[in-house]
Amino acid sequence: MKLKHMDKLINHFDYYFEQEEPKVYHNDNMYPHIDILRYKPTLKYPFYKLVTMGASDCRMSRKNTIGRYNEYMVFVDKEATDDELRWYVDLLDMIALFPFESGESLSYGHSLELPSDFDDCMKGAVITMPMIIRNTGILKCKLGFREVICLQIIPLTKEELDYKLKNGFQAIEEVFYPSDKEEKDYHYLAERVRSFKVEL
Repeated sequence: MKLKHMDKLINHFDYYFEQEEPKVYHNDNMYPHIDILRYKPTLKYPFYKLVTMGASDCRMSRKNTIGRYNEYMVFVDKEATDDELRWYVDLLDMIALFPFESGESLSYGHSLELPSDFDDCMKGAVITMPMIIRNTGILKCKLGFREVICLQIIPLTKEELDYKLKNGFQAIEEVFYPSDKEEKDYHYLAERVRSFKVEL
């Protein structure tokens, strides 16, 4: 990713998260190179925001996608330690690298199975929109000629992944962003161990 596009993407997230100066997780040994931005919890958004920067260098297919270039984010509990946050950084890296390595596209509504040795509890992930961020402008960022779509990742247990595959995306999205509930009832945090009872 070009430096000017990095600056513009950071400015985009600064604006919509309403804060500045994220910490950057930088892995020199990764190719293609993808950084992770970490925004601290705030009063308005009292959770960590971890966001990829560089995933959008992979061009997706037009088929079954809402855009050809993606960046990804997870929202993590404000009490998470630096060591605990590292798991979510690794999760984002893995998902961001998947289209580069597999040639397959990822987009809104898609899910994927995580490697069997990645984690004991979470076995998959689903891609949704970051609906907890009240300004919907966060979804799209123009970087040169590219329109980048900024999507949210939610890790899934095996049971939740199976439920999504059997019943479709809308069914699993309702678990985390129920359409008949208020914002306070959303389950938007990425979790390594599920903290609430999921009714499937």
